Amino acid sequence: MQAIKLYPTMIVWSTLFSAAIALGGYNLVLISSFFAFPHFAQEYSLKRGVGQLPDPGSMATERFGLKKTLLGTSALLIGLIFTLLFAQKVQTLLFGAIVIGVLWGVF
Repeated sequence: MQAIKLYPTMIVWSTLFSAAIALGGYNLVLISSFFAFPHFAQEYSLKRGVGQLPDPGSMATERFGLKKTLLGTSALLIGLIFTLLFAQKVQTLLFGAIVIGVLWGVF
């Protein structure tokens, strides 16, 4: 109980970072496996290789520092994973995949 009172910001930081990592693993396994289902490919009119986007370098880390970049990236990943999960159009799915690929490049 004392640790909660002494370090509330560390608890928030740890929770956000852990949630982003857990949701990232969820995203990599579940969303990627959707591409193998014929119904999913038919619904979104996808071709092979669409989910394999390259990860760029980490320019944000150099500009803002590691801690701020990881915190911001983790928060954005949480939101974008939900965007991918509830995508109704192929454009939304493509946008989410591209932006998540950029964010994974930060790590």
